[in-house]
Amino acid sequence: MALLILGGNASALTLPEDNFASGWIKPVKPLIYNRESLSDYNDGDAEVFLELGFQQLQVQQYKNGNAEVDLEAYEFANPNGALGIYLIKSGKEAPSADIGARNSVSQTQLLAVKGNCFIQVMNYTDDKKAIAIMTKLAQQALANLSPTDTTTALLRLPKAQMLPGSEHVFSGPLSQQAVYRLGKGDVLQLQNKIFGAAATYADTSRNTYTQMIVPYPDAASAQSAFADLQKNLDPGFQVFGKTPTGFAFKDRQAKYALVELKDGVIKLQLNLARKPGVTSK
Repeated sequence: MALLILGGNASALTLPEDNFASGWIKPVKPLIYNRESLSDYNDGDAEVFLELGFQQLQVQQYKNGNAEVDLEAYEFANPNGALGIYLIKSGKEAPSADIGARNSVSQTQLLAVKGNCFIQVMNYTDDKKAIAIMTKLAQQALANLSPTDTTTALLRLPKAQMLPGSEHVFSGPLSQQAVYRLGKGDVLQLQNKIFGAAATYADTSRNTYTQMIVPYPDAASAQSAFADLQKNLDPGFQVFGKTPTGFAFKDRQAKYALVELKDGVIKLQLNLARKPGVTSK
């Protein structure tokens, strides 16, 4: 049995053995990639994976005659990292109730996240029956993992008026700028260690906007990040007002934003259609 030890937890992800389903075998040993070699397998997305805390990947092929499915099992240092990659990859989710973890399933692939692991099961045959095989493979792979839904960054986001499928988790400029570009570089001082969350919301007039929340480990680091954001904010943005805890700006698309620092948390409301009420700068 091949195991991944997950960030010091007792849980382990299992690569299912031969005949996990009748007739399905592993014709070759798994390929294993670490932080240094991930780009050899996944060159296009490797930087985002690494930013979110990727530690190890195992790739196992399974075959039954001419039918083939491959399991990619990614281990992250933090459950937020695994969730962040899942949300980037899944897009609009099409979940199955049979997986036992957050997931999205199509005829060609199954994506799931549980604990510190993100898995991707790829179907290389034009056969809808493979969905049942992918499901069973995912079930067995994830069976020994403990869910960590109670510790993820998404819990900081309010649920009211959130648009389904709009959530993001980030921990550096690549994953953060996929939501909204505030400026050049790591302007929120996430340093690939601090995880923030974002989602799209609808206001009472059905205008949509983005809410981003970043909790810091202490007041000093939050103050430092807030000052860095003010200093390195995109020069094309127009700061026009202040609040007791923050400031407001107009972005390059003539949308408004409100940034506030309170209790060690930076909260941003972005892409606002209406100008927020603030005092003059």
